[in-house]
Amino acid sequence: MTKAALDAKAALVTQIQTVLRAARDDRNGAKLREGNVLMLSDAFMRLPLESQADLQALYREAFRAVSGAFA
Repeated sequence: MTKAALDAKAALVTQIQTVLRAARDDRNGAKLREGNVLMLSDAFMRLPLESQADLQALYREAFRAVSGAFA
């Protein structure tokens, strides 16, 4: 894998983390939806499975914060 490809993947992970943390911390539904769109992208699906799992866990945290769900 080239350095550019690695940099692009790292940038996507950082972008999604930033958006989802803002959604969680600010209870911001628009940010949660933005994170969801990013996670539905082809680029997200090309991330390593560990990265996908970490971001999915962060999404769940953000979802609970925004929706008020306890599950």
